Amino acid sequence: MYMKAKIPVAVVGFGSQGRRTAEAIARQHDMEIVGVALSQPDLSAHLAFRRGYPIFSIEPKGVSVFKNAGIWCKGSIETLLSKVKAVVDCTPAGVGKQNKERFYQKSDLRVVFQAGEDPSIANTPAFFSPADYEKARDAKFVRVASPLAVSVGRILWTVQQRWDIKKMFCTFVRAGSETMRAHQGPVDTIIPVSPASLQRVRWELNQMFGELEVYLSSFNVPSILLDACSICLELTDKPRLDIVMDLLSEARRVSIVSSEAGLFSTDVIFEFFRRIRPYSADVYEVCVWKEQVEAYGNVLKLSQAVDPHSVHIPEVVDAVRAMTTKMSRDESAKLTDESLSVLKAGFKV
Repeated sequence: MYMKAKIPVAVVGFGSQGRRTAEAIARQHDMEIVGVALSQPDLSAHLAFRRGYPIFSIEPKGVSVFKNAGIWCKGSIETLLSKVKAVVDCTPAGVGKQNKERFYQKSDLRVVFQAGEDPSIANTPAFFSPADYEKARDAKFVRVASPLAVSVGRILWTVQQRWDIKKMFCTFVRAGSETMRAHQGPVDTIIPVSPASLQRVRWELNQMFGELEVYLSSFNVPSILLDACSICLELTDKPRLDIVMDLLSEARRVSIVSSEAGLFSTDVIFEFFRRIRPYSADVYEVCVWKEQVEAYGNVLKLSQAVDPHSVHIPEVVDAVRAMTTKMSRDESAKLTDESLSVLKAGFKV
């Protein structure tokens, strides 16, 4: 039986985002990771090597440095880039811009950047699959929207199928740190986040949904698991809760969870998904608490739990396909979700 050639992909960087991205791409039936490019033989490099990914050096004289550290290095990043069609740059904020100037600009590669980069780095500056899949067809550089914007965007995209949205008020309660970085997070305190740091999220949402009135606030709390957020939408008409629940039930990458069923907190939701996901603890779905969906006049209020490190990963995979294939958005989303074991629309617990 004839098999289509897989899309050859390089991952640059293997930190929090690189690890998750590589895992997601490796699980796609139509993609393969040709190699991971790294700058030094640190813990992330050892993780990538132990996972079996071919290692390439970003720095010119790095090959021997990796080998001296016990990591077999197959060559330079230039060698890696000559073998691939697409790159997902998962380096820290600002490094992606440097890599673009050093390596990507002069090539024919299609490159996906993370949300930490300035939007000016990309032709499609805030990629959100439902809104931007077709726009990314002709793009050489795509920047995926931030996890906060993606998580809220899924709700806005769903609700606007039935009602016009006038205003949105959203408060994020964010995990102050993550695994392997817990020492950096807040301890026994709650820290309000500067409004200025949320300006980019507001800008991204406006890119997705036009000049929507968006009001955001955020707090960092002592947690390393999931975020939670409360969303209030002022609509042009009074929403019917039964229709809202039907829309949410049919939405892709949205799951309705119930406190009555035992999923009453972020740690329980995390544990539940960690146990049902066959290969990782990443939560790609937006988890809406059924009991928190309420309507007051023209205002719809709901609360959700979100994995800030993983919720946008399906968008990264979709972006690669949008730039390198003729596959439709729905086709890509279906493939992405099936390969990542994303719970199907209609999932309720």
